[in-house]
Amino acid sequence: MLVKPGNSHLPGQKMLVACCVVISCAALFIGLMLQMEREAHRETPVVGVLPSALVDVGSRQIVVELAMTNAAREQGLSDREFLSSDHGMLFLFDRPEPQIFWMHRMKFPLDIIFLREGVVVDVHADVPPPTSESLTPAIVRSKTDADQVLEINAGKAAEWGIVEGTRVEVFR
Repeated sequence: MLVKPGNSHLPGQKMLVACCVVISCAALFIGLMLQMEREAHRETPVVGVLPSALVDVGSRQIVVELAMTNAAREQGLSDREFLSSDHGMLFLFDRPEPQIFWMHRMKFPLDIIFLREGVVVDVHADVPPPTSESLTPAIVRSKTDADQVLEINAGKAAEWGIVEGTRVEVFR
């Protein structure tokens, strides 16, 4: 094969470089598309987009996010790192019925309080998040029909005097 002096490229080397550039660009494009797809389907907390209200409960007035849609109720507080001290989430349902909640993708413990027509009917204190030892998230069930469920930081129900029969008022 004849190679001219001063020409440092061997025959086919340009083609090889061009193929590498095309393959690199294609890999970069595919990687970006996969990242965008993951981002689009990643389950993220519904922070700051839910309506909020003030709630008088026990000895406190707290700020709650209102979970009124199926999507908001399903997401709940999952994936969040923490809940501010005097905040919570209030789940609103159309009619009283047995309620079942689980600690799927939770990162901190909660007190889960079941209400019917503004009165506490059941309190599940200090419900733990899943751990590496416990692959199954905790599940809590209301012992009677409930039309609202209040989630607050673990220990707050006892601290604030929230027990069965406690009246809860929501100010929207």
